Amino acid sequence: MDGLHAVISSDFHYTAQENISDLIVPLMKYAKPALSALFAQVRQEKPDVFIICGDNTNSGRTADMYYIRDQLRMIRDEGIRIVMVPGNHDLDLCTPERYESIYGELLQADCRDPHSLSYTCTVKDTVFFAMDDSSLHDTHGILSDASMAWLKQQLQRYRGSSCTKVFVSHHGVLDEPWNRRPELYRILNPGLQDLLVSNGVRLCLSGHQHFPSALIRRGILQITAPMPLANSFTYCDLRLRDGYAEERLVPIRFSEQLVPLFNKKHERSSGFRLDAVRSLLGSSAQTDRMTEVAAEWFHHMEHGTLGQFKKHMHEPVCEQTLHMLDHTDYGSWMRALLDEPYTDPSHILFQL
Repeated sequence: MDGLHAVISSDFHYTAQENISDLIVPLMKYAKPALSALFAQVRQEKPDVFIICGDNTNSGRTADMYYIRDQLRMIRDEGIRIVMVPGNHDLDLCTPERYESIYGELLQADCRDPHSLSYTCTVKDTVFFAMDDSSLHDTHGILSDASMAWLKQQLQRYRGSSCTKVFVSHHGVLDEPWNRRPELYRILNPGLQDLLVSNGVRLCLSGHQHFPSALIRRGILQITAPMPLANSFTYCDLRLRDGYAEERLVPIRFSEQLVPLFNKKHERSSGFRLDAVRSLLGSSAQTDRMTEVAAEWFHHMEHGTLGQFKKHMHEPVCEQTLHMLDHTDYGSWMRALLDEPYTDPSHILFQL
């Protein structure tokens, strides 16, 4: 085997509806050309597998789901395997049965969970445990007791095997240290981490939070794939080879005609976010400089390079910014970066 090459993306939030806001997600109104660029790049790269970690559509509208399915068909027809899981937004207006009827043909499952949309599939010497953690709740990630039992059975089936085991879900498995409400971002089942660790799962892939991140806890690497319509407009490129996982963030190649428009939309969205931060910082002689610090922070967050920013965190203006934002999620995030090790998702080399 020459290893496995995967492209990972998440949270397309595709919709053809025109009355959609693009203030926070800058390319929402240009989702079709933006996603077309991503899909074309996947076909050109020809990975072994294209992994999508949920929220393929913004609300589960049937017409939107058909569009995503037709795009993924073209990728599949190039010989690229598809591994995808549902997200909470996929099931807003759609039942699990309808979801399966539209997307099921894309998946070459080894074994399907009779209790949910979860399944396993094997690509080369890698087994993916593609889990439906969104069907039971409209926001939180959770697996039913029956699906947990099915997962345990499937993990034990591969116990002792030399294959690489990869857990794929919409919500994460590990807690983001910055988040004050981890129940909105993590699968809530007690014992899930223990189950994965005891059965040799070392790599977990997720989405949901829209920006790229990487966590290492209990010997597990969790990679959270970014949203292609926001932040730095990237996807994750993953290589599994010789007992290592190597991941990089790769920019989506938009056409020359679209780049100026997309940059303008991104600047507008970033300005809206910084205005919100400025209002939290209050009015002082240092407000402009603290806003610049926040802007630099967001830039590194979007590009998966927050670790590079950490060396500046003890500078007086950074300390002042942190103090002013301590009561917000932004402040919690910055504080967590100071207190805990940080893994930059821009480039990771991890021994499995």
